[in-house]
Amino acid sequence: MRWNGFRGGSRWNARLHLPLESRIANGPSGEALDALLGRIADRRETLAAQHGKRVPIFVKIAPDLDDAQDLKSLVAAVNQLRAEGRLLAYHDRSDGGLWAAACEMAFASGSGVELQVDSMPTLFTEELGAILEVPADRLADIMVVLNAKGIGALGRVVGRPTPERRVVVTVAGQQVIDESVRDLAQAWDEVSWRITRLRDNPACADEEHAALGSEAPGLVVAPTFDPADDIAAPYLNLGARPKVAILREQGVNGQIEMAAAFDRAGLLGLVHDLYMAGKDNQAFLHARFALAGDEGMKSCRTVEIMSDAAHAIFKKPAREFSGNFLIDDSFLYAEGERDFDKYRVDHTTRLMPDFFVPADSVPPPGVVIG
Repeated sequence: MRWNGFRGGSRWNARLHLPLESRIANGPSGEALDALLGRIADRRETLAAQHGKRVPIFVKIAPDLDDAQDLKSLVAAVNQLRAEGRLLAYHDRSDGGLWAAACEMAFASGSGVELQVDSMPTLFTEELGAILEVPADRLADIMVVLNAKGIGALGRVVGRPTPERRVVVTVAGQQVIDESVRDLAQAWDEVSWRITRLRDNPACADEEHAALGSEAPGLVVAPTFDPADDIAAPYLNLGARPKVAILREQGVNGQIEMAAAFDRAGLLGLVHDLYMAGKDNQAFLHARFALAGDEGMKSCRTVEIMSDAAHAIFKKPAREFSGNFLIDDSFLYAEGERDFDKYRVDHTTRLMPDFFVPADSVPPPGVVIG
């Protein structure tokens, strides 16, 4: 069963995008909205006369939230149902409304879905709300929770998941859509796939796109061992945690998970996402610092050099000094600073090259790096 929430807003926000002009208008729905659209049309004709042609005008109308407490109550209800193990799936209703949210749930789960609604607007409205998938035999219990939170009247059953991999939609008793999950998923992913082909490896993008919506099970967690077992214990000396640095080029996320995996294996994992610019050996200098720990800090400067540089930048006139690429010591030297030894952590240790500073950058006179 699915729960669909939040009543229609009684007010609206309209953001108008006109050439060289943008405004926001607020007002009650109904006649006021019709009047606003009339003014938009009049404005379009005025612009057409000025420019000699009709120019596009984009209007986005978004409903307001009538009562913020409804949203807080939904969050509380979802948290309770999840904690009690009675919530199977959840998706917020946003761009594309109920239709898009239900399709995305079908894509993710690999199952089909049947929707039954009273009207076409119900299918596509983007009012604040959510779809909750719950066990059919627990629907009465679910409604008890929603009623206790004060939002039971906002919920209704709109459909059910099905083992057949199809999306079937019935509006006012008439079936209007019956499409395969794969076909819809391929259409849904079309733009993202083409962008990915330009940005990443085209063969990988093609493979990922071809699998979307297929009957392939995808990623399945099925370990052949007990994750609670300390499998590294027989191979490591107790108390000894070898250090290892993992260098990943242009990583986006997952560094915490990767570091946790190495930690679980008994290693002290240091994961760094590096952007390999200039000479590649700069990345290994960065790794050397990561492995050096406290000793590596001796080859660094204190944070004061950054704060002093930032203070000098803030004193510059914003209209005249903007869009510059600056290196702290070179900038401070140009501002009159000559004593850079005061910024060193250890005066007896040579400064380590900074990975983010271009290799051809020349330090200020008297400063030796590397």
